[in-house]
Amino acid sequence: MTTTATAAAQPPDLLSRLGGLWSSGWAGLVLRRLLLLPLTLLLVVTLTFVVTRLLGGNPAVRLAGAQPTLEAIHNIELQLGLNKSIGAQYLDYLSGLVHGDLGKSYFTHQAVVSEILNRAPGTIELVVLGALLAALLGIGFGMAAARRVRRPLDQITQGFSILGFSTPDFFLGAVLAYFLFFKLGWFPPPAGQLPFSFAPPEPTTHFLLIDTALNGQWDAFGAHWQQLALPVLTLGLIYFAPMFKITRASLLEILRSDFLLYAEACGLKRSIERRYAFRHAMSLVVTYVGIIVAALIGGAVLVEQVYSWGGLGTYGVSAIQNNDFPAVQGFVVAVGTISVVVYFLVDILYMVIDPRVRLG
Repeated sequence: MTTTATAAAQPPDLLSRLGGLWSSGWAGLVLRRLLLLPLTLLLVVTLTFVVTRLLGGNPAVRLAGAQPTLEAIHNIELQLGLNKSIGAQYLDYLSGLVHGDLGKSYFTHQAVVSEILNRAPGTIELVVLGALLAALLGIGFGMAAARRVRRPLDQITQGFSILGFSTPDFFLGAVLAYFLFFKLGWFPPPAGQLPFSFAPPEPTTHFLLIDTALNGQWDAFGAHWQQLALPVLTLGLIYFAPMFKITRASLLEILRSDFLLYAEACGLKRSIERRYAFRHAMSLVVTYVGIIVAALIGGAVLVEQVYSWGGLGTYGVSAIQNNDFPAVQGFVVAVGTISVVVYFLVDILYMVIDPRVRLG
C-alpha cells in the first residue's frame, strides 16, 4: 500500500508529460504541427534531390565547354562528386544540410546559403506586400459584394475578378510597365530593387526597406518603395481575384445560413450578425491566404523576370536552366521552408479564429 502511494506521488516522467501535451488542446495541436515541419521538409528535399539527379541532365557536360571530351567530363564529375551513386550523394547532401551547408554553386562557385540569404529578402518583400494588397482588396470588395448581391458594385468587381483569373501575371506586369512607366511616367523604370544612382545600404538584414531605414538613407528608402510599387501592384491585382471569390462565396453562404436567419428573426442587431458572419467566414479566408502566400512565391518568378528584380525566383530559374544541382536544391529548400512556416502560422491563426478546431 505504501509503495503504491509513493509511486502515485512521484512526478510524471518526460514521456508522460509529452503524452499529456500531445493529447491536450492548444499545446497538442501546436506540438503535432511542429513535428510535421521537419518531416515535410525532408520529403521535399528528398524528392527534389532524386528528380534533379534523374531528370536534370549532367551539369558536367555544360561545365566542360562547347566541345567537351569524355575525359574532361569525367574529371569534372570527380571534382563535383557526381561519379558517386545517388544514395552516396544524398547522404553527403543531408550531412551538409544538417550543418547548414547547402553546397556551392557549380557555376558561380559561391556558397548557396549566402546567395539565398542575399536574394530571398527581396522576394519576401514582394510576396508579403503583394499578399497584403491582394487580401485587403479581395476581402474588402468581397465583403461589400456579398452584402450587395447583383447590384452594380457586385457585378463590376466580379467582372474584374474574371479578368484577373484569365490574365497571366507576366502579361499584366508587362502591360502595367508599358502604360504606367513608359507612357505615363508615373513610376520609375523596371530596373531592379534600387535605381543605379543609389548605393545599396550596409547589409544588416538584407531587407532593403529595413536596411535603408537603419542607415538613414531615406532617399534610397523612398526609391526602393517606388521600385516595389509596380511588381507589388501586379501580384496584388492577380491574386485579388481568388481572394475576392473565396471571401464573397464564404460570406454569402454564412449570411444565408439557418442560424443567422434565426438570429435575425429573434431581433439580433444587424451589426452583431455581420460580426458573427465575418468571423465565421474568415476561417476559410485565412486558410486561403496561406495558400496564396505559398503560390505567390512561385508566381513571383515571372514577375521578377519582367521587373529585373534579381530575387529568389530569378536565382531559381537560372539554376534550373544551368542544371546547377546545389542551387536548385537550395532554392527548393528555401521556398519549401517559407511555405511550411506560412502554413504553420495559418494553422495557429485558424485555431484562434475557430475554437472548434481546438476541440478535435
